[in-house]
Amino acid sequence: MINSLKKCPSILFNHISNLDKKKFKKDIKNSEVKFGSEELITNENIETVHEVRKRDRFVIQALEYFDLTNTFNYMRFHIDLGKFIYKTYTSPIDGTDRIRRLEKNLHAFNKIQEVIGEKRPEIWKNLIKEPNTIPEDSIDCYIVDTEPHYHISDHKIGFKVFQNVLPSFHDIVKIGENNFKSSENPKPDGFISIYELPAMVFYEHITGNQGKSEEIIREHIKQRRKIITEVLKTILTYLFLRQL
Repeated sequence: MINSLKKCPSILFNHISNLDKKKFKKDIKNSEVKFGSEELITNENIETVHEVRKRDRFVIQALEYFDLTNTFNYMRFHIDLGKFIYKTYTSPIDGTDRIRRLEKNLHAFNKIQEVIGEKRPEIWKNLIKEPNTIPEDSIDCYIVDTEPHYHISDHKIGFKVFQNVLPSFHDIVKIGENNFKSSENPKPDGFISIYELPAMVFYEHITGNQGKSEEIIREHIKQRRKIITEVLKTILTYLFLRQL
Protein backbone atom coordinates (compact mmCIF):
# COMPACT_ATOMS: atom_id res chain seq x y z
CA MET A 1 0.00 0.00 0.00
CA ILE A 2 2.82 2.42 0.94
CA ASN A 3 4.65 1.63 -2.30
CA SER A 4 1.56 2.65 -4.27
CA LEU A 5 0.84 5.78 -2.24
CA LYS A 6 4.30 7.24 -2.82
CA LYS A 7 3.65 7.35 -6.56
CA CYS A 8 2.14 10.41 -8.20
CA PRO A 9 -1.25 9.85 -9.91
CA SER A 10 -0.84 10.26 -13.66
CA ILE A 11 -3.73 12.74 -13.88
CA LEU A 12 -1.83 15.00 -11.44
CA PHE A 13 1.64 14.33 -12.88
CA ASN A 14 0.61 15.78 -16.24
CA HIS A 15 -0.18 19.16 -14.63
CA ILE A 16 2.63 19.75 -12.13
CA SER A 17 5.81 21.71 -12.82
CA ASN A 18 9.06 20.13 -13.96
CA LEU A 19 10.52 20.97 -10.58
CA ASP A 20 7.80 19.02 -8.81
CA LYS A 21 8.18 16.13 -11.27
CA LYS A 22 11.78 15.74 -10.13
CA LYS A 23 10.49 14.75 -6.70
CA PHE A 24 9.15 11.54 -8.22
CA LYS A 25 12.35 10.58 -10.05
CA LYS A 26 13.94 7.26 -9.21
CA ASP A 27 17.12 5.60 -10.47
CA ILE A 28 16.85 1.88 -11.18
CA LYS A 29 19.33 -0.66 -12.47
CA ASN A 30 18.59 -1.38 -16.11
CA SER A 31 20.90 -4.39 -16.11
CA GLU A 32 23.46 -6.00 -13.85
CA VAL A 33 27.14 -5.77 -14.72
CA LYS A 34 29.33 -7.82 -12.41
CA PHE A 35 33.10 -7.79 -12.08
CA GLY A 36 34.32 -10.80 -10.09
CA SER A 37 32.26 -10.91 -6.90
CA GLU A 38 31.54 -7.17 -7.07
CA GLU A 39 28.63 -5.59 -8.89
CA LEU A 40 29.74 -2.77 -11.15
CA ILE A 41 27.28 0.12 -11.37
CA THR A 42 27.82 2.51 -14.25
CA ASN A 43 25.87 5.32 -15.87
CA GLU A 44 25.15 2.99 -18.77
CA ASN A 45 23.11 0.55 -16.70
CA ILE A 46 21.21 3.12 -14.61
CA GLU A 47 17.84 4.26 -15.86
CA THR A 48 15.92 7.22 -14.44
CA VAL A 49 12.17 6.77 -14.29
CA HIS A 50 9.28 8.68 -12.74
CA GLU A 51 7.17 6.94 -10.10
CA VAL A 52 3.73 7.49 -11.56
CA ARG A 53 0.56 5.62 -10.64
CA LYS A 54 -1.44 5.05 -13.82
CA ARG A 55 -4.35 3.15 -12.31
CA ASP A 56 -6.76 4.35 -9.65
CA ARG A 57 -5.89 2.24 -6.63
CA PHE A 58 -8.24 3.92 -4.17
CA VAL A 59 -10.92 1.21 -4.23
CA ILE A 60 -8.50 -1.63 -3.43
CA GLN A 61 -6.68 0.41 -0.81
CA ALA A 62 -9.94 1.44 0.85
CA LEU A 63 -11.06 -2.18 1.14
CA GLU A 64 -7.61 -3.22 2.42
CA TYR A 65 -7.76 -0.36 4.93
CA PHE A 66 -11.06 -1.64 6.33
CA ASP A 67 -9.73 -5.21 6.55
CA LEU A 68 -6.22 -4.57 7.85
CA THR A 69 -7.40 -2.14 10.53
CA ASN A 70 -10.23 -4.50 11.59
CA THR A 71 -12.76 -1.70 11.14
CA PHE A 72 -15.74 -4.02 10.79
CA ASN A 73 -16.67 -6.73 13.29
CA TYR A 74 -19.33 -8.54 11.27
CA MET A 75 -19.14 -7.41 7.65
CA ARG A 76 -16.84 -9.18 5.19
CA PHE A 77 -16.18 -8.35 1.53
CA HIS A 78 -16.41 -10.61 -1.51
CA ILE A 79 -13.06 -12.24 -2.33
CA ASP A 80 -12.00 -14.27 -5.37
CA LEU A 81 -9.86 -17.28 -4.39
CA GLY A 82 -9.16 -18.66 -7.87
CA LYS A 83 -10.37 -21.36 -10.23
CA PHE A 84 -10.91 -24.96 -9.08
CA ILE A 85 -10.71 -27.83 -11.57
CA TYR A 86 -12.74 -30.23 -9.47
CA LYS A 87 -13.36 -33.10 -11.91
CA THR A 88 -11.56 -34.47 -14.97
CA TYR A 89 -12.40 -37.37 -17.27
CA THR A 90 -11.83 -38.54 -20.83
CA SER A 91 -14.59 -38.50 -23.42
CA PRO A 92 -14.45 -39.79 -27.02
CA ILE A 93 -14.90 -37.01 -29.58
CA ASP A 94 -14.62 -37.90 -33.30
CA GLY A 95 -12.93 -41.16 -32.38
CA THR A 96 -10.34 -39.49 -30.15
CA ASP A 97 -10.30 -39.47 -26.36
CA ARG A 98 -10.34 -35.88 -25.16
CA ILE A 99 -9.81 -34.64 -21.62
CA ARG A 100 -12.84 -32.88 -20.20
CA ARG A 101 -12.54 -30.60 -17.18
CA LEU A 102 -15.26 -29.29 -14.90
CA GLU A 103 -14.36 -26.09 -13.10
CA LYS A 104 -15.78 -23.44 -10.79
CA ASN A 105 -14.58 -20.16 -9.36
CA LEU A 106 -14.07 -20.19 -5.62
CA HIS A 107 -15.39 -17.18 -3.75
CA ALA A 108 -15.47 -16.29 -0.07
CA PHE A 109 -16.42 -13.46 2.27
CA ASN A 110 -13.52 -12.73 4.55
CA LYS A 111 -10.76 -10.32 5.41
CA ILE A 112 -8.06 -10.35 2.76
CA GLN A 113 -5.35 -11.21 5.31
CA GLU A 114 -7.30 -14.28 6.43
CA VAL A 115 -7.22 -16.10 3.07
CA ILE A 116 -3.54 -15.99 2.10
CA GLY A 117 -0.50 -18.19 2.67
CA GLU A 118 -0.57 -20.41 5.73
CA LYS A 119 -4.19 -19.50 6.45
CA ARG A 120 -5.27 -21.93 3.74
CA PRO A 121 -6.35 -25.45 4.81
CA GLU A 122 -3.96 -28.31 4.11
CA ILE A 123 -6.10 -29.81 1.34
CA TRP A 124 -6.01 -26.43 -0.44
CA LYS A 125 -2.22 -26.27 -0.22
CA ASN A 126 -1.94 -29.75 -1.72
CA LEU A 127 -4.24 -28.86 -4.64
CA ILE A 128 -2.71 -25.49 -5.56
CA LYS A 129 -0.63 -25.41 -8.76
CA GLU A 130 0.99 -22.57 -10.66
CA PRO A 131 -0.47 -22.12 -14.17
CA ASN A 132 2.87 -22.54 -15.95
CA THR A 133 3.43 -25.96 -14.32
CA ILE A 134 0.19 -27.56 -15.53
CA PRO A 135 0.60 -29.76 -18.66
CA GLU A 136 -2.13 -29.51 -21.30
CA ASP A 137 -2.78 -33.25 -21.05
CA SER A 138 -2.99 -33.25 -17.23
CA ILE A 139 -5.92 -35.18 -15.75
CA ASP A 140 -5.22 -33.97 -12.21
CA CYS A 141 -7.62 -31.85 -10.24
CA TYR A 142 -6.15 -28.61 -8.94
CA ILE A 143 -6.71 -25.06 -7.78
CA VAL A 144 -4.99 -22.49 -9.96
CA ASP A 145 -2.50 -20.57 -7.84
CA THR A 146 -4.13 -17.15 -7.52
CA GLU A 147 -3.40 -14.16 -5.33
CA PRO A 148 -6.68 -13.67 -3.42
CA HIS A 149 -8.26 -10.41 -4.50
CA TYR A 150 -11.48 -8.48 -4.03
CA HIS A 151 -14.24 -9.57 -6.39
CA ILE A 152 -15.36 -6.27 -7.91
CA SER A 153 -17.94 -6.48 -10.69
CA ASP A 154 -19.99 -3.77 -12.43
CA HIS A 155 -18.45 -1.09 -10.19
CA LYS A 156 -19.66 -2.74 -6.99
CA ILE A 157 -18.51 -5.28 -4.42
CA GLY A 158 -20.62 -7.77 -2.52
CA PHE A 159 -20.58 -8.08 1.23
CA LYS A 160 -21.95 -10.49 3.80
CA VAL A 161 -22.87 -9.80 7.42
CA PHE A 162 -22.05 -12.60 9.85
CA GLN A 163 -23.72 -12.94 13.23
CA ASN A 164 -21.96 -15.62 15.27
CA VAL A 165 -20.15 -17.95 12.85
CA LEU A 166 -17.33 -16.22 11.02
CA PRO A 167 -16.50 -17.17 7.41
CA SER A 168 -14.26 -20.06 6.47
CA PHE A 169 -12.79 -21.71 3.38
CA HIS A 170 -14.81 -24.02 1.18
CA ASP A 171 -15.03 -27.59 2.42
CA ILE A 172 -13.29 -29.71 -0.22
CA VAL A 173 -13.70 -33.51 -0.15
CA LYS A 174 -12.31 -36.10 -2.54
CA ILE A 175 -15.18 -38.33 -3.66
CA GLY A 176 -13.45 -40.37 -6.36
CA GLU A 177 -10.54 -40.61 -8.76
CA ASN A 178 -9.95 -37.12 -10.17
CA ASN A 179 -13.22 -36.01 -8.61
CA PHE A 180 -13.69 -33.53 -5.75
CA LYS A 181 -16.70 -31.90 -4.18
CA SER A 182 -16.69 -28.43 -2.64
CA SER A 183 -19.29 -26.46 -0.74
CA GLU A 184 -21.30 -23.88 -2.66
CA ASN A 185 -20.13 -20.32 -3.01
CA PRO A 186 -21.83 -18.16 -0.36
CA LYS A 187 -24.27 -15.49 -1.55
CA PRO A 188 -23.85 -11.79 -0.69
CA ASP A 189 -26.27 -9.98 1.60
CA GLY A 190 -25.88 -6.83 -0.45
CA PHE A 191 -23.61 -4.72 -2.63
CA ILE A 192 -21.68 -1.50 -2.13
CA SER A 193 -20.92 0.76 -5.06
CA ILE A 194 -17.24 1.60 -5.37
CA TYR A 195 -18.35 5.23 -5.64
CA GLU A 196 -19.65 5.04 -2.07
CA LEU A 197 -16.29 3.96 -0.64
CA PRO A 198 -14.79 7.49 -0.35
CA ALA A 199 -17.73 8.54 1.85
CA MET A 200 -17.34 5.39 3.97
CA VAL A 201 -13.61 5.98 4.46
CA PHE A 202 -14.21 9.62 5.37
CA TYR A 203 -17.03 8.75 7.78
CA GLU A 204 -14.90 6.12 9.52
CA HIS A 205 -12.03 8.62 9.76
CA ILE A 206 -14.08 11.33 11.46
CA THR A 207 -15.82 8.86 13.81
CA GLY A 208 -12.62 7.23 15.03
CA ASN A 209 -12.63 4.14 12.82
CA GLN A 210 -15.15 2.33 15.04
CA GLY A 211 -17.25 0.65 12.36
CA LYS A 212 -20.07 3.22 12.40
CA SER A 213 -20.80 2.69 8.70
CA GLU A 214 -21.15 -1.03 9.39
CA GLU A 215 -23.80 -0.27 12.01
CA ILE A 216 -25.77 1.79 9.47
CA ILE A 217 -25.57 -0.99 6.86
CA ARG A 218 -26.63 -3.68 9.35
CA GLU A 219 -29.60 -1.60 10.51
CA HIS A 220 -30.61 -0.96 6.89
CA ILE A 221 -30.53 -4.70 6.14
CA LYS A 222 -32.54 -5.43 9.29
CA GLN A 223 -35.25 -2.92 8.33
CA ARG A 224 -35.44 -4.12 4.72
CA ARG A 225 -35.78 -7.74 5.81
CA LYS A 226 -38.52 -6.72 8.24
CA ILE A 227 -40.43 -4.97 5.43
CA ILE A 228 -40.05 -7.99 3.12
CA THR A 229 -41.27 -10.32 5.88
CA GLU A 230 -44.35 -8.16 6.50
CA VAL A 231 -45.13 -8.02 2.78
CA LEU A 232 -44.86 -11.82 2.48
CA LYS A 233 -47.12 -12.27 5.50
CA THR A 234 -49.71 -9.96 3.92
CA ILE A 235 -49.59 -11.83 0.61
CA LEU A 236 -49.89 -15.25 2.30
CA THR A 237 -52.78 -14.03 4.46
CA TYR A 238 -54.58 -12.70 1.38
CA LEU A 239 -54.08 -15.97 -0.54
CA PHE A 240 -55.29 -17.97 2.46
CA LEU A 241 -58.44 -15.88 2.84
CA ARG A 242 -59.26 -16.27 -0.86
CA GLN A 243 -59.45 -20.02 -0.37
CA LEU A 244 -62.12 -19.72 2.32
